[in-house]
Amino acid sequence: MRSINNFWKLGTVAPAALLILTAGAATADLLPDDPLIATSGDGLIFADPDEGIDPPGVKAVTFTRTRVPDGSGGFTYVDPFEQIITDFSNLTSRGDVTNCLMASQDGVYCDSAGGSGKRVKTQLTGPSPFDMRIRTVASATYPTVDYFTFGKTSNFTGARMTGFSLQLLDANGNAMGTLAPSDAVLFNLNATDIGIGARLPDGLFGAGGQEGEIGFFSSSRASLASTTSVDALTFGALSNTEYLANFGDSFIDNTMTPDGLFWDDNNDPTDESALVAWNDLSNGGWTYGTLDTAANIDARLTELATALGVSVADLGYVDGGLVPADIVAAAQANGLFAVDEIEDLRNANLNFTVTVGSIDDGEFTLRIAPQFAPIVANATSAYEFKLAGYLDGAANVPYLDLGNAATYQTAIADMLAMTAAQRSIALTSTGYSFAPAFANLGFEVSRGQVDAIFAIPSQSVTGAEGGVTRNSSFDTWHMGEGWTGLFSLNGSQSTYDPTATSVGYDVDIASLSIGLEKQLNANTAWGAVLGVADGSADAQNGLGGVDSSSVSLRRPMVASGSAMAA
Repeated sequence: MRSINNFWKLGTVAPAALLILTAGAATADLLPDDPLIATSGDGLIFADPDEGIDPPGVKAVTFTRTRVPDGSGGFTYVDPFEQIITDFSNLTSRGDVTNCLMASQDGVYCDSAGGSGKRVKTQLTGPSPFDMRIRTVASATYPTVDYFTFGKTSNFTGARMTGFSLQLLDANGNAMGTLAPSDAVLFNLNATDIGIGARLPDGLFGAGGQEGEIGFFSSSRASLASTTSVDALTFGALSNTEYLANFGDSFIDNTMTPDGLFWDDNNDPTDESALVAWNDLSNGGWTYGTLDTAANIDARLTELATALGVSVADLGYVDGGLVPADIVAAAQANGLFAVDEIEDLRNANLNFTVTVGSIDDGEFTLRIAPQFAPIVANATSAYEFKLAGYLDGAANVPYLDLGNAATYQTAIADMLAMTAAQRSIALTSTGYSFAPAFANLGFEVSRGQVDAIFAIPSQSVTGAEGGVTRNSSFDTWHMGEGWTGLFSLNGSQSTYDPTATSVGYDVDIASLSIGLEKQLNANTAWGAVLGVADGSADAQNGLGGVDSSSVSLRRPMVASGSAMAA
């Protein structure tokens, strides 16, 4: 049996620890203060000391309380003290949590006040899963111990995500659900009152966050549909009405977030500014959101008008209506307003509890695996993935629709009906680039001529006086009386593989160099070289090419040593 200690101590003096002992049962592991072993895959844990988050960005807290009742229905915060709670199944508030995985901030604990930055911030940066290896330490007292996770994940993959899953794996990469619960780390699916799920941050959808008592886009929260099991939590489509109308049913990427007009409404640049409007590209531009509750909206609009130096009537405020052009201009000219991305649209808060048993090898893996639309998931290279993400977003994110989303949707359907090889060529042709070919073509053209020039031997090399000798590569001749001739014909072929920003391409070069050098004395020579070259760079799969021709003349010079080789 698991057990819960509901002991409370009123006042501000830290009480002595109350331990719960379970004799004769299997013993669980605990998470150490520094639980992270390593990360791998397409992602990272965001750690920024400027935001108070120290590397590695995650820490564990065990059996620690700082919040106690104040005797009048509220709470007060005291110095940390030990309190043993091993099972969170019956907890009704995250403020009661004593064990957690959270962001690594000094002085912040599981039960610290909301908005104190407790969430571990992960960023997904590509199509492959992101793994966090977590260490455990043995405990001789408890059969199992629960840890709540304050999480946040951000979509930096380059494509909208149709969903993602959280998976618990053992040290060998096997699903934890195949093990006995006493030997595994599993999701506690009974700890529902303190939260199991993923949703966009409050303030944009639902009350809370920087917008306080209202949601800028909607009064309702925007949660991702969820399917749960003991070793996997799978999150899918969003169903909030306003989110669907503006952004579709998927979790948009960082490249797809719209601009917002933010107002520093308390003249304090150190805290978050209030969102006033957003740039709805498909609906005419800058658009108001919900700026306050019905009870407070008149006072809020008066404050906004005063900050802009206009009347309330001039604002033309209608929730969901366009912002007058002169108000946009006034805001952009006012130092209290700034245009920036609405970054929380690519962030999702994660809430879940894991139950830790006795773990073999002293470690487990928490994996975040992104999911994508078929056109994106079937990409065969990083470059195809990027193009597919752009195409899929243009087809399926409503606010990005400038009237051609249906055309893109048809193109996607046609590509999915192709073979993999045909689809690869068709997808690449929608927006390919091989700009690096310009630089590499110039490099290859010049390299042949430079190689020919530096192949000329110094006249100090012994030759047959009065006769003609040539070097072993047959491109230079000592012609006697200090004269050396150059005749070099070169060709080369190079292949460059696709990258995340360019298709693959082939470079073919042919060059001819002709020159003459006169050795004036032991340290001085005079010479000239004429070079011509032709080259081409051809994108793979017949996607175009670049041609280059060059003529170079090295003017006569006097130099120490060999003039042409200088």
